[in-house]
Amino acid sequence: MGNETRTKKRKRLSRSEKINKRLRGVKKGIGDISHKKAMYVVNVVKEVPVEVNGFLVARYPNAIYFRHKRTNASKKMRISIFLPEKVISLYGDVGKTSQLVIRHRKQIASYKGYISFDKNSNIVIKDVNGEITILYPSEDIELDIFADEGSQSEDTFRDSSEDDDIEEDEEEIEDDDYEEEDSDENFAEDLDSEYEDDE
Repeated sequence: MGNETRTKKRKRLSRSEKINKRLRGVKKGIGDISHKKAMYVVNVVKEVPVEVNGFLVARYPNAIYFRHKRTNASKKMRISIFLPEKVISLYGDVGKTSQLVIRHRKQIASYKGYISFDKNSNIVIKDVNGEITILYPSEDIELDIFADEGSQSEDTFRDSSEDDDIEEDEEEIEDDDYEEEDSDENFAEDLDSEYEDDE
């Protein structure tokens, strides 16, 4: 055969087929009854000012380079780039001890219970003890709301016959626009998906 190889035929997947490929092994659920009886977690997130202590590396009109600890308890350092719109204040000069005060998204509260909405579109949360909390959405906060799968039968969300091969699914997401119909050779994988920075 020499250097001859058969051409790889690829069929372009529709949008629905790509979604179904990523959701392999997951059931649709049981519709309206399922979501009304589900117990939800509601996380309240808000931008708050946070102090970052370290050393100013460089300052440009569109970016601030700042060397600081990864966490307050860590001895390892990192250099982060902060965009000006996220910075409230900067103290210190280049190469010297400095402090940034930045805007940071932080969870300030979390609730768990059954969800409903009142006539003003406020969120009513009833917990397992019957106690009521009302949340008033505003531009100052973000609400992350999701169903707690532990409050329902696993069959509502996943195929209980066996666990999915999650790693295999993640690899498919890298290139799932096409489906291979015929293959005589292996293609090299993206190195970025194999290696992570562990520093």
